[in-house]
Amino acid sequence: MVYYYAHGKDWHDADAQGFDGPGWYFWDETESQCYGPYETKELAELKLQEYAEWLNTGRQTTMIYSSEQVKSFRQATAKNSHIEHLCDSHEELRKERDYLLERVRVLVLEKATVRETVKE
Repeated sequence: MVYYYAHGKDWHDADAQGFDGPGWYFWDETESQCYGPYETKELAELKLQEYAEWLNTGRQTTMIYSSEQVKSFRQATAKNSHIEHLCDSHEELRKERDYLLERVRVLVLEKATVRETVKE
């Protein structure tokens, strides 16, 4: 389950538990650490699913990281996730633009054909 948090006042000790600004978050299996922020609910759900799959691999390390290292990793991950999401959105917009330009071209040709027909 993912949650939207606008500010760290939503729970006690938010910064220590991973709050890093407004956005969508999910909690780890112990509900002691949150991951995010993610720009959309869908992206947070995808990251939660990836996290759950990773948990099921049994490849977790026993290394202990400082809260600053964890925060730095989270920021890099969230930043890259937004970039990937924006790239996907950009590609979708490009396809829509190409489709609309083709439709305009066809409509202009049809209008020109109608004008020629009316003149005759």
